[in-house]
Amino acid sequence: MSQLSKLQQAFQHHVLEPADKGVPAWIRAGGRSTPEKQLFAYVHAYRARLQEVLENDFPAVATALGEDGFDALAKAYIEAHPSHNFSLRVFGGHMADFLAQQAPYQEQPWLSELAGFEWTLGQAFDAANAA
Repeated sequence: MSQLSKLQQAFQHHVLEPADKGVPAWIRAGGRSTPEKQLFAYVHAYRARLQEVLENDFPAVATALGEDGFDALAKAYIEAHPSHNFSLRVFGGHMADFLAQQAPYQEQPWLSELAGFEWTLGQAFDAANAA
């Protein structure tokens, strides 16, 4: 494995697993920002994009929960179901089950049903044309 591949892999790990402590030595200080802020910018941007995808896939759930409620849901979902696919179109595929199984959402079964409906609608929209 080349040095570049190792560096890319290490960077990806730190973005996907932000629970790691500290900033790796290969992130250098320089320019306008500290190494901590540089790494945080990428971690934040990645998670913000995942949350944006969820908001687009589940607009009615987002409306029902409100901004703060959906923000909490998205963060919990991202932690429980990190993205493992290059396509973000499949990222929200576990949302209905997540809502059905996790407190406090499981106390409102209609949320899971709504998410399931929205997910199915999105899948139908993306499906290939049929005769």
